[in-house]
Amino acid sequence: MTKETALNLIKEYTEIFRDRGLPEIASALHDRWPEDGSEKKAMRWLGFAQGVAWSSDLFSLEDIKMHSMRGSVKGE
Repeated sequence: MTKETALNLIKEYTEIFRDRGLPEIASALHDRWPEDGSEKKAMRWLGFAQGVAWSSDLFSLEDIKMHSMRGSVKGE
């Protein structure tokens, strides 16, 4: 996965968190975009976003694996 793909997924998760009543998580992700950081930093933030999505029961582990493989949340 590229840094750009990770950032796109982070943006998609941010929108979902905002829509699903988790604005504090959306704000944390939005305010700390790793766009100017390293690929490793983007991957860590993606891992955080996916962990929140899973622990909040927004997506199953299988869903999250598919998001990573597709590079997008869309298409479910």
